[in-house]
Amino acid sequence: RLGNDVAGKFLISELKKHNVNTEFIIQDQSISPRLIENHKYETNSNIANHRFSLNCPNCHNVFSKYIAPTIKSVKLTLNKLKSPEFLFFDRLSPSTFKILDYYKTEKTIFFFEPPKIKVNENFFKAISFVHILKMAVNDKKEAYEIGNKLISNLQIIPKLLLFTLGEEGILVLFGDTLKWEHFPGIQSNYIVDTCGAGDWFSIGLIYSLRRIRKNFFLNNEY
Repeated sequence: RLGNDVAGKFLISELKKHNVNTEFIIQDQSISPRLIENHKYETNSNIANHRFSLNCPNCHNVFSKYIAPTIKSVKLTLNKLKSPEFLFFDRLSPSTFKILDYYKTEKTIFFFEPPKIKVNENFFKAISFVHILKMAVNDKKEAYEIGNKLISNLQIIPKLLLFTLGEEGILVLFGDTLKWEHFPGIQSNYIVDTCGAGDWFSIGLIYSLRRIRKNFFLNNEY
C-alpha cells in the first residue's frame, strides 16, 4: 500500500523503469508517505556506516509508521499469483499470516528478516513457518545469546539462522545440526555508503540458492 501522492507516484515510476510488476501495488489517498532518514557516518576504524531515523530532521516529529496491506487486498492478490519459490517478509501483521497460511502447503521457502528483534508470541508464530531467519546484531555475543535462546524455546528450528555483524561478517547457525559457523566480512578499501547492504545480502543469498538448487532446503540437501 502506497499513498496516492508525489512520493508514491515517484516510487511506482522508479519500479516501472526497472521492469518491476506494479500490478499489485495499491495507492490509497488516506496513507501518508513512509519516510526514513539515512545518516551516514564513519566508525572509529574509519569504516563507512549508517543509521536510520524515523523523526523529521527539522521539526523532529515522528514520520508515518508502516501500514500493512489489508486482508481484502491480500486475498485478491493471492488469487492471481502462482506459488513463489521464495517468499521474503520483514513485517508481521494479520495480512502477513494470511499469506504464510496460504503458501504453507506449497514448496515455498520462507525468508524472515525482522527489522527489530521482538521475541513475542507473533515472532514465535512466524518462526514456525520460516526456513531462513536473518537478523542484524551488534556482535557475536549477542548473536550467540539470541541463537541459543531460540534453540531452547523452539520445537522447529529454521534451516538457517543468519546474524549479520556489519564489518565483522556474518554468523550462521545451521538448524539441522545446530552448528555455528562464522564468515568474515569482505574487506574493501573504499566504501561510500553501507545503506542497503543488508538488503543486497538477502537478495544475493536468495539468488544464489535459486542457482544452486531450487529445493535446497526442502530436501535437506544443504
